[in-house]
Amino acid sequence: MRESDTVARRVKLRAERMLPVPKAVATDGRVFMQAHLKVGGGNTIAPRLHFYDDCSRSERCTWATSAPTCATP
Repeated sequence: MRESDTVARRVKLRAERMLPVPKAVATDGRVFMQAHLKVGGGNTIAPRLHFYDDCSRSERCTWATSAPTCATP
């Protein structure tokens, strides 16, 4: 349910997962959304529903979609 350590460390892969959030969550309007759910099953290329839990600070949980073409390691 989260990105691999490789994705988190590699600049290009991480950048593709910097997704928009409200300014109340991040002043620059983007955060690294590491947590995600895969839509679909098996070995198919499927979109991901990424989310960022900021409930403890801003009382928000922000969702974003990611095209199935995000680069993978």
